[in-house]
Amino acid sequence: MKLHRFLLVLFPVLMQAQTWVNRTYSNLYDVQARAMVEMTNGNFLVTGTQAFANGFLSVHEPTGACMNSYFLSQSALSSYSDFYVIENINDTLAVLGGRIELAGGPAEVWKGITLAVNQNGAMLWALSHEVSNPGVDAVVQDIERLNDSTFLVLSSSTGASQNALSKISKEGTVWWTINYDSKDDGFQLNDICVVDSTLFYRDWE
Repeated sequence: MKLHRFLLVLFPVLMQAQTWVNRTYSNLYDVQARAMVEMTNGNFLVTGTQAFANGFLSVHEPTGACMNSYFLSQSALSSYSDFYVIENINDTLAVLGGRIELAGGPAEVWKGITLAVNQNGAMLWALSHEVSNPGVDAVVQDIERLNDSTFLVLSSSTGASQNALSKISKEGTVWWTINYDSKDDGFQLNDICVVDSTLFYRDWE
């Protein structure tokens, strides 16, 4: 029953966020708003991608009016990015997760990316993530807040059986990374959850 009430509250909020982004980015064709968080100052941060794999972040007032919008892939590092998840770590910090295409030897490789922004959408720092084989495409599947200064990032390979879990500080320092690879029965982790100091993983069904 509690879950049903939660879904009834959540769905209108998500649909409203999609409307905001469609209005803001209506000239960019196929725009997908994939995740949203509300910050303490009342702003909503919305992230996703558009048809040409340009990851974006938009900042909205509580009324839905767009204050700022940013493309997150137009740089010397990459031409393409996708963002799937955003998590608020504290009152003034949110972290986005997804993937970005970077040079990896003779070919371009998709690497996981985390990107920290403040409550107004200004970028603070960015980290790229890979699995045990750096030549394999990877993506950040999930971000789990531990407290107001640290969080976990789950990265998984694309079409392989390699996963990596990193603990990161709010300043962007990687404390440690653990690889989870399967040689026999393939699995790809896509979700993490911390309950009573116990970490749970979920793989593709």
